[in-house]
Amino acid sequence: MHFWIGTTALDEAQFGAYFDNAANYSELDVEDIEAADHDVTGCGFCQDLGQKFLYDEDLLLVIWLEEPVPVEQIVAMSALRSEDSAQAILATCADRGIPRANAMFVYADPTQEIPNPAGLFNGLPYIGLFAEEAQKKPRRSSSRKG
Repeated sequence: MHFWIGTTALDEAQFGAYFDNAANYSELDVEDIEAADHDVTGCGFCQDLGQKFLYDEDLLLVIWLEEPVPVEQIVAMSALRSEDSAQAILATCADRGIPRANAMFVYADPTQEIPNPAGLFNGLPYIGLFAEEAQKKPRRSSSRKG
């Protein structure tokens, strides 16, 4: 899961508009989208990802709060089920000087490349790619002779 976490001065509607698409996008054919020499999505998130097509809405979680809360609280609002990943996210935020946040978005497509991980996306820094669930530890196989 890709995480972006930080504090935004945008109101909820402004923050959410980053993920909106052009009103006529659904009318376009795949061929028209592929052939376009400019963005036809109208979507800021898609533009920042360098995508010609819209992101998968089922894989996106957007959280916006009126006031900043400790990062632990906003991370707990994600669908993350790995305590190790949660701790890694908190450590990354601490390293970057992000103790509190009022906005987060999570994109659950691990194959999605992030073209500019040092840049801001909708005003938020990219925190990184983290496993959604705890990784299973491989079992050691024991071989018995005899």
